[in-house]
Amino acid sequence: MTITSHQRMTLANYLRDDDGTETPVVSPGQENYNQDYLAKYEEYLARAIPEYWIIDPVRSQVRVCCLEDNHYQQTTYGGPDRIISVSFPEFSLTAAEILQAGR
Repeated sequence: MTITSHQRMTLANYLRDDDGTETPVVSPGQENYNQDYLAKYEEYLARAIPEYWIIDPVRSQVRVCCLEDNHYQQTTYGGPDRIISVSFPEFSLTAAEILQAGR
């Protein structure tokens, strides 16, 4: 499957940080994993970020974390799974399409 330039632009617009959504992209290595999966959880919780995504090309997954009752509900998507976002209900890309966009 090839991601179109329109889809790539749409993805970039969705993932801009000016709407309160954060989107770290994980780099290889344990230190980066700890930073993006553990430290940022605490940082974003302290800042009450309503939703953040972790794009992890190493594990071929996208994790969407939504703030509920002072903790994050986390959903992990891979391959053909269509991403579901509370912040962007009209969003319509799969995990594979998002991961491919970064290549």
